[in-house]
Amino acid sequence: AYLDICAAGRDHDLAQNLVSVQEQMKDANDKLIAAGRAPRSSRQGFEAQLWRFKSAMPVLEARRKAAGYRLTALLGEVPEQLPQDAMGCHTVPLLRQPVPTGDGKAFLARRPDVRQAEAAAKAASARIGVATGDLYPHVSLGIAAGSTGLLSHIGQSDTYKYSLGPLISWDFPDRAAVSARIRGAEAGHAAALANFDAVVVNALRDGETALVVYAHDLDQNSALRHASADRARVRSDSEALYARGRQSLIEQLEARRAHLLAEQELAASQAKLAGDQVMLFWVFGGGW
Repeated sequence: AYLDICAAGRDHDLAQNLVSVQEQMKDANDKLIAAGRAPRSSRQGFEAQLWRFKSAMPVLEARRKAAGYRLTALLGEVPEQLPQDAMGCHTVPLLRQPVPTGDGKAFLARRPDVRQAEAAAKAASARIGVATGDLYPHVSLGIAAGSTGLLSHIGQSDTYKYSLGPLISWDFPDRAAVSARIRGAEAGHAAALANFDAVVVNALRDGETALVVYAHDLDQNSALRHASADRARVRSDSEALYARGRQSLIEQLEARRAHLLAEQELAASQAKLAGDQVMLFWVFGGGW
């Protein structure tokens, strides 16, 4: 939720810059039309692009507020108590530490769902032992109610006044019922093991999917970084040419707009990478 707030804030800033540049381009084109140096039909194109950029503003603001409400709910607050420090974020956070490498089994074993399934399998195995123990007769060793005397004298004839029950009692189990309980416990153990296998397989699938998505998003981000850097150089060259009178204002503004559009794509990619990193942290049980 916090990442979505930051990404929406960054996108909102870029959208505002695009609107500003497009308004300047429209004004410059209107001046050319007034001077008879541009066709009147060109105005519609600039206006349509301006409205297109403006249309993104309320959507981004709604996205930012929605993410803020999600974060507020996660913090246990009411929607009116939006965390202002978080709402002021306009830069997507970057991972401070690289994603760890090593024993994937150790990472997966930290996942709560895997730990829960493992505990259930152990408990089901223990229930088999408990049920098997019921096959033995229950034997009670005790002293009849009428015995008296010191503990060290128990068993001697002078310690008994009378006896009201056996000193040893036997309780033989119902073997059929116990066998049924054992079979039930074994079936429960098999089911618990099957569930454990399913949870681990799902964890492996989650991990593989998250790593593949992250790897491809890293490649895309690298390409978009190069594209944005190229657009930045074109913008710089265009500004230099405009300053020397060798390029028109609209051409210079077009270069700025192209750079801002490239920055938008790069910002979206960076937000996606940050989300991928959170997903990796979740899939592999966190802890680093």
